[in-house]
Amino acid sequence: MKVRTATSNLAAIRLLAAVFFAVGLMPVQVLAATYYVSQSSGKDSNDGKSPATAWKTLAKASQTYAPGDSILLKCGDAWNEELHPMGEGTAANPITIAAYGSGPKPLIDRQDATGNNIDKVCIYLKNTAGYKIQGLEFARCGRGVFVDLDKGVHGKDYLWIEDCSFRDSLYYNCTGWYTANIPSDGGTGPNYVFDVGVWVQTRETADVICLSNITIKNCRFHKVACAVNVWSGNEWDKKARDRHEFRNVVIDNCTAEDGRNWQFVLHSTHGGRITNSWVHRVAAYEGRVPNGVAGSMLFRCEDITIENCEFGFIFLPKGSPDGQAMDYEGNCTNILARNCLFHQTQGPGFLFCVDASADKPNLGCVFENCVFNARGTQPTPRRTFALNGRNEATFRNCRFYLGKGDKLDRPGGFTFDGCVQKDINDPSGPNLALGAKASASSSDADSSPANAIDGKAATAWRSATGKSAGEWLELDFGAPKTINEFLVRENRDSSVSRFAIQAWDDAASAWRNCFNGATIGTVYKSAVVPVTTRKVRLVLHATTKGSPAIDEFEVYRDQSAAAAF
Repeated sequence: MKVRTATSNLAAIRLLAAVFFAVGLMPVQVLAATYYVSQSSGKDSNDGKSPATAWKTLAKASQTYAPGDSILLKCGDAWNEELHPMGEGTAANPITIAAYGSGPKPLIDRQDATGNNIDKVCIYLKNTAGYKIQGLEFARCGRGVFVDLDKGVHGKDYLWIEDCSFRDSLYYNCTGWYTANIPSDGGTGPNYVFDVGVWVQTRETADVICLSNITIKNCRFHKVACAVNVWSGNEWDKKARDRHEFRNVVIDNCTAEDGRNWQFVLHSTHGGRITNSWVHRVAAYEGRVPNGVAGSMLFRCEDITIENCEFGFIFLPKGSPDGQAMDYEGNCTNILARNCLFHQTQGPGFLFCVDASADKPNLGCVFENCVFNARGTQPTPRRTFALNGRNEATFRNCRFYLGKGDKLDRPGGFTFDGCVQKDINDPSGPNLALGAKASASSSDADSSPANAIDGKAATAWRSATGKSAGEWLELDFGAPKTINEFLVRENRDSSVSRFAIQAWDDAASAWRNCFNGATIGTVYKSAVVPVTTRKVRLVLHATTKGSPAIDEFEVYRDQSAAAAF
C-alpha cells in the first residue's frame, strides 16, 4: 500500500495530537494540508506543498490523506493516468480533490474511447469515502470516478461530486445478458462492460447500508455510455427483495446527452432524489444494446423523489429491448415523480417491470403534474406504459399525449385523478405569441423577430448571416402567462439540429429549460410541463449548415378538461 513520504512528519504530528486529545491532555485543532499537482511545471521530487513546488504526476499524488486535506490539480493541465488517493475524510472535513489557477478545468484523459477500457479509471476510491471532487474534467475513460467497496465494507459516509464534466466515453460491449455478481476484479463481467461517468458499487449482497450521502451536482455528461451508476452486488438476484446498500443519493442540476444505454441509474437505494436534471438523446447510434435502452432506471429503490426533470429522445437500435424514457425495473416503493416531462421515445413511454429481474412489483409510485408524450419515429403502435407484472401507481393532474395507434394502459393497479388525454395535434386555444413582443440575439436584413409571431407563413426571422450556434428568439408577454404547449415552424432553407425552449424564472432571475429538442422541420409541436412565466425563448443551439430561420413560434395554454379515466 502506498504511504506518504513527503508528509511523514505532519502525519506523525497528527497522530500524536490525536493521542493527546483522546486522553484529555490538551485541546487540539488538527491543521489540514494542501498539495498541488501540475503536469506542466511540477516535479515529483518536490514536496507538493505550494504551486511553486507542485508534484507532477497523479501517481505521486496517490498517497494517504487525512480529513480536511486537499489535492489541487492545475487548471489547463492534462494527465493520462489514474489518481488513487487513500485515507478517509468525513462530511464535516472531507478530503477534497479540486483545481487551482485559472483556465480550463484540469483534465484527466485516459485517451481510450474505442477499446475495452474499463480499467482506464480517472479517480479510483477503494473501500473509502469522505471525498469532495470539484471542478474537474474527465474524458475517454472506462470510469471517471470509480468508488469500489468490497463485500463486508459497511457504514461509509459522504461522496460529493460537483461542477465536473465527463465526455467521450461511449464504449459499450454487452454481448449477452447480466452476470450474477460483480467480479472481484472491479469490473462487471465479460458480458456486461460499458463506460460510466460516475460508478459507485458495492459487492455486498446483505441488507446493510454500505455508503450514505452521495451527491452529484451541477455535472455535465456528454457522449458517455452511462452517466451515473449506483450499483449493488445484489445485481439481478430475484430473491433480494427490499435490500438496500445505499442511502440518500442526490443527483441535482445534471445533464446527460448523447449517451448509450441508461443515464441516471439508482440500484438498491433508500432515500434520495433526482432533481432539476435532464437526459437528451440516448442510443442514437448504430449497434445493438442487449441490456436495454432507457433515459434512466431505478431498481429496488425506496423513498426517491424525481422532480423538475426531463427525459426525452430515447432511441431503440435494431435488436435492442425497451427504448423508454424511464424504467422502474422492479421492487421500487414510494417513488414520487413531480413536474417531469417524458417524451419522444421509440419504445414505450414508461416501463414498469417485475418479472425480468425481481419477483416484487413496484408499489406506491406517484406521478404529479407530469407530461407523457409518446411520440416517436417507430411506425408500429406504441404504448404510453409498458407493464411486466402487477404494479401500482397513482397519476394526479398528469397530461397524456397520444398519437395515432398509441395506447394509454389503464390496469387495475393504476389510479388516475384529474388527468388529461389528448392528441398533440388537436386545437389548443389562442396563440399567446400573437400578443407578445419579440426580440432576438441577432437578425438578418429584412428578417425582424416580429416576423416569427405575425401569423404569416410567408415571413420569417433569420439570425444574422454567419451566426448559427446559440442564437435565440424571445417572446415577452408583458404579464405572467401559463403555457403548456408550443409549435415551431422552421423555414425551408433552415436546418436546426438542436434547440431548447426556455422560460424565464422571475424569482431566480434566470432562464430555465422546459424542453430540449433535436431537429424542427416544417412543423414541430410538443408539450411542456405547465409553467407560468412572463417570457419564453427558443434557443437554437446548432444547425447542420447556415443560419437558423423560423417562420412562426407559437405558444399555447391548452385547457382541455380532465378525462374520465
